[in-house]
Amino acid sequence: MQLLLPSPLQQALEARPPIPKRRSPFPHPPKVPFPRLVNVPRTLLEMFGMVFLAAIAIRINRVFGTSIIVLGVLVVIARVQLQLVTYRSRWRNYRALMDRYFQQLESYAKQESHYEQSTSAEGIKTFRRSLIISRLLEFPAVGTLLTSAEVSPEVRSLMTLIQEHLPGTVTRPQECPDLLYVDPQINLHLAIALDQVPPETERWLSQGWVVVVFPAEEVVRSPQKCLHICQRIADLQFDLL
Repeated sequence: MQLLLPSPLQQALEARPPIPKRRSPFPHPPKVPFPRLVNVPRTLLEMFGMVFLAAIAIRINRVFGTSIIVLGVLVVIARVQLQLVTYRSRWRNYRALMDRYFQQLESYAKQESHYEQSTSAEGIKTFRRSLIISRLLEFPAVGTLLTSAEVSPEVRSLMTLIQEHLPGTVTRPQECPDLLYVDPQINLHLAIALDQVPPETERWLSQGWVVVVFPAEEVVRSPQKCLHICQRIADLQFDLL
């Protein structure tokens, strides 16, 4: 079996998708504590510290110690009041920071997904398939050719199998090739010849046709194998042949 492809399709089979650059580093969560209505542990710690200092100051001077207690209570009350007043704004700022962090995380995940798809075997395969289809659509649509009444038995068996299993149309042109399979949806023209490469092959390739040459014995002996190859070509899986 010989498979001949137009040069644009050969180039598409070797093409690789552009690899996107990782533009942003992995985002880290903001170093901002979760906002509390009142920071109870810190408030208790401040009160215990105030009591401890007041206890020491009272031993030195009772008035000075009492002043520390009063001043400390006022400071604690003021701090608690400030936390209550600023809670909503602190919560809004925290939520804005977290929203921005999750947006950055989502953007980073999309970049990584795009990168993985571009570099994976399946991503390269999908890119090449779409490129092959675009190259095929650039060629002029030839359509099906007239069918001759004379069809050899081996050609007829393969022609019947293709008609039954492939979505396009298959015809027996009056002269060459032995069979022509056409899928107008992707503008695929598959010229099927037996035994030898037809002299018109270069012209067909220049028009965007794909040419496959089967040995006549193989078509007679295992038409299912030839059908399988035609199916691969119709699915644009040239790299699996």
